[in-house]
Amino acid sequence: MTPNDAAVSVAVCVLTYRRPQGLARLLTALAQLDVRPEVGVTVVVVDNDAGGSGGPTVEASRQGLPFPVVYVVEASRSISIARNRAVREAGDADFVAFIDDDEWPEPDWLGQLLDSRQQTGADIVAAGVLPVFESDPAAWVVQGGFFDRRRHDHNEAIRYATTSNVLIRRGCLEAVEGPFDEAFGLSGGEDTHLFAQLREAGCSIVWCDRAAVQELIPDSRVSARWLLRREYRRGQTLSLSLRARGTTPLLVVRRVGNGLGNLALGLVGTVAGLRHGRAGVLSGVRRINFGAGMLTGLAGLRHLEYKKVHGG
Repeated sequence: MTPNDAAVSVAVCVLTYRRPQGLARLLTALAQLDVRPEVGVTVVVVDNDAGGSGGPTVEASRQGLPFPVVYVVEASRSISIARNRAVREAGDADFVAFIDDDEWPEPDWLGQLLDSRQQTGADIVAAGVLPVFESDPAAWVVQGGFFDRRRHDHNEAIRYATTSNVLIRRGCLEAVEGPFDEAFGLSGGEDTHLFAQLREAGCSIVWCDRAAVQELIPDSRVSARWLLRREYRRGQTLSLSLRARGTTPLLVVRRVGNGLGNLALGLVGTVAGLRHGRAGVLSGVRRINFGAGMLTGLAGLRHLEYKKVHGG
């Protein structure tokens, strides 16, 4: 059965940029997906490297995939433009799923996302990401849980999602222009902004706790510097999204208050964390960086996260 003949069609979209090993691992995992007969799947790979470095990897994996594969090069160096290209290449698929090129799913991944969608009727189904370290992490990394992501009860309604692991009803993506805002093309946070827009447009989001994927954490990310920069960017993204969606003086005052509050709590936490060693101190400093990011984001400043690639 082809995707066009299926009762439900899903385009699994992958963005890649100079990560041949990660892309090969992901495509191998996608080839093992256990999908019900009535579900038609297409894999869409958008290579954001103008040189098409991901092409050989896709060709080497194509025969092992039981689904049609679309491979395109998007030369414009922008994660937003590349995601928008993926949505276009998905065609008229009923659902668009996103997964990153440094992640890989279990065989029941897509089925679990679709089950949550059917059980809840939600427009968007988000799921977890579990860290797998390239090398055994230092004790302070494990103690602080710095790479652990928040989880929720299965099928719980939530207010956010990310493109690291998500299923989106295609019609929902038509609610906003783009749909990914190109202003976030090098800074990242384009997904945070999109899902905030979709939520405001009335799209519902639920959590599927049975469809977690694994993510390789390269050694280059396991550092205090990277963690602090990520938290700073997270704070910036929230405020940049607020600015882009249109704000009011009251919301600005609230955001300034939240930013200053995080700075203060971070300072207190840093001092209190001294008794817990490096993990305790870093937890406090991360909160300071988050608050600082909220404030600089209100001023329109951007940290360009996607100038550097981590992992292969």
